[in-house]
Amino acid sequence: MERLVKTKEDEIIKLIKDRDYKSIRHFAQSMDMNGTNVWRNVKGFQPINLNIAFRYAKALHVPIDEIMRLFRPDDVAELNRNIARYKKELEDKRIEEEVLYGKG
Repeated sequence: MERLVKTKEDEIIKLIKDRDYKSIRHFAQSMDMNGTNVWRNVKGFQPINLNIAFRYAKALHVPIDEIMRLFRPDDVAELNRNIARYKKELEDKRIEEEVLYGKG
């Protein structure tokens, strides 16, 4: 019986296998990378950097944001919070200018 709750690791392994790679080792070899390092990335023991993220995205034929969501979810969440905060600041500034200067 299949587990109902999938972990990030399960999602990554499924993505790799869905792209016709037999294993993580096969995936690593296709990119001339060390299989142990890729396995450590998948397990979350070793975070990926942006260069590796782009290599994974290219090899798996997925957008970079999907790779970042899977491998660096905390960074993506922080980025989304910063974007939301910046949008709110812009909106607040626009409203302030409308009130002060009658723009709009």
